[in-house]
Amino acid sequence: MLKKAIGLMLLLGLTFAIATTLLASENFDMFSEEYSISEFDEDFLRNLGQARQNDANIMALFPKNRLGETMYPDFIGGIYYNSEGNLVLQLVNNNHQTLLEDENLVVSQLRSMDIIIEYVDFSYNYLNYLMDIIGEASRPESFQWAGTDPAGNGVVIGLLPYNETEISRFLNEVVYSPVITFVEAEAPSQIWILPETYSLEELLEMGVSISPTNQSTINPGGTLNFGGLFSLGYRARVGNREGFITTGHNPSLGMNAFIPGVGTVREHSNHGSVDAAFVDTTGHNVTLTNNIAHGGGPLGTATITVFRQGDAFAKAGARTQLTRGTVTNPNAILDQITGQVRTNARGGRGDSGGIVFAIPVVGPIWGGATAGIVAGGEGDISYTMTFTRATSIDGRFQTRRY
Repeated sequence: MLKKAIGLMLLLGLTFAIATTLLASENFDMFSEEYSISEFDEDFLRNLGQARQNDANIMALFPKNRLGETMYPDFIGGIYYNSEGNLVLQLVNNNHQTLLEDENLVVSQLRSMDIIIEYVDFSYNYLNYLMDIIGEASRPESFQWAGTDPAGNGVVIGLLPYNETEISRFLNEVVYSPVITFVEAEAPSQIWILPETYSLEELLEMGVSISPTNQSTINPGGTLNFGGLFSLGYRARVGNREGFITTGHNPSLGMNAFIPGVGTVREHSNHGSVDAAFVDTTGHNVTLTNNIAHGGGPLGTATITVFRQGDAFAKAGARTQLTRGTVTNPNAILDQITGQVRTNARGGRGDSGGIVFAIPVVGPIWGGATAGIVAGGEGDISYTMTFTRATSIDGRFQTRRY
């Protein structure tokens, strides 16, 4: 029966496929409200909802620059959500720091909130300053990734090989700081694209979801096998032109690359903080949806602007399909891409470009706000899924969700 199905798909000439009906019912059950409660228990979800609200209240107290971006005062050490889902606010423990009158007012307001407060030695701004230095520096080959660790009030560097020689090399050649700690990377970090074009039989053997859905339907987290296997992100507009966001690291998806029957790449980046491409589908018989592939429900059109260590996210991709996890490093570097978000969610090669979204604290996980698209992680498959922020993509391309 399977061979007949594969033969039919080949006969129809499907070079492009959207994610699967093969495991749809199983995945939908796994990501139902009941599964969400068992994965993140009721107390965690309830606390997380309150933490997100407290976070918004805190952010409202901080000044904004002329672009409307939040400016963190130097007396803020960081903000993260702990393992119970509670917000933890860190204040810099510096008795010599002189606060202005309005800053003292903010600190008083913060201390009056029903939140957990910790005192640390280094500011949030200092940790991100170190990340900027690391991102701009020429890094040794042993460097695999870097990320801020708010709970540890530091910056973590993943090395492979991991030894005293490589640690000394990094500290001497890149930057030295007492807040930096080193860990052994699980495997070489990489962008999660399978660079070859695979047959349907090969994709099925790899466990990739393939559906006999007509190629004119494009869903977040679906599969595209064009110059390599990768995943679909979210639908977006540039001006009055419609299309979708996917990975920028596929060598076949350079500027103005044409995907037969689908569209043309009109925006592209694989440097700085953006690893993404915008494929313009205007004029093609393509239906763009917000229905998450692999048996998922509708995706929300709001966009996440703040990322906290400990917050809960899910992703949909071609290789490992639907997985979930929490943020481990809210400001991370992967490969040559800066400003990423690193998580403990499972992912693998072929997931690059797939949708990442926030998990709502009530009801099933569908409907969460768009967070970004999968970039990569350590090794072929691992629990180190790292993603590019949708806010960075939309800022670079001037795209907007709908």
